[in-house]
Amino acid sequence: MRRNGANVLMPSALGFAFRSAPRLKDNLRPVGVARSAHDETWTQPWGEVRRVRDHHNELRVTVEEARTFTESLSFLTPGKAYVAQVYADGKDAHFLTNPTSVAITKVPVTSASKLAIAMATGGGQAIRIRPAVNGV
Repeated sequence: MRRNGANVLMPSALGFAFRSAPRLKDNLRPVGVARSAHDETWTQPWGEVRRVRDHHNELRVTVEEARTFTESLSFLTPGKAYVAQVYADGKDAHFLTNPTSVAITKVPVTSASKLAIAMATGGGQAIRIRPAVNGV
């Protein structure tokens, strides 16, 4: 893409590189796309600017490729206990034949934990992490 005779957007490949998994680049086939726009203003209690505008567009792309990898939770506070509630693809999940199959589990975690993530073809995963209360 050019503007006023200058390149502003160069051709590039869509891809992601994970430390503990094969590259997510080659042979990607998009199977779903969702777009949304956000435009809101919020008030911050400190700083030079009182009103902050959050105006952005979002594009979610679902790709047809099953993936398995491990994610480190080293971003959590060391020495504290947490519970990860994992919303994962069910064992029989597939974007065409069984797109609503889900498995929900709770896992105790710390900053030293690593979560195994397995996504079905065209699937995904969401993880909610909260501080543990009485070990749960």
